[in-house]
Amino acid sequence: MCNDLSKGSIYNCDFRSICTRLVRELSQFKDKLDENKITSFAEECKYFNYLIYYILKCPLQCNNINLLYARLNDVKTTYVPKGHSCDIEYFGITKKNFLIK
Repeated sequence: MCNDLSKGSIYNCDFRSICTRLVRELSQFKDKLDENKITSFAEECKYFNYLIYYILKCPLQCNNINLLYARLNDVKTTYVPKGHSCDIEYFGITKKNFLIK
């Protein structure tokens, strides 16, 4: 699913590794919902967006970040349970403003 994404620096912009990690997270959210360990997939998805931003560390330095988001939006359909949604979106904010939120 993520193998065709670029493998950048281990510390930043390694979209292949980041995508693989995030797909694992989505899978775990689905499993937790199936096991009734979480009550709101939408709430988990909201935090998932923050996790993406946090993992990227400084997304403004990454080229073609939209490719990562496009791939995540493609693969999420496998992991988002029927009747639920998960909008994966790019936060176009600086790290300073992100940390304030």
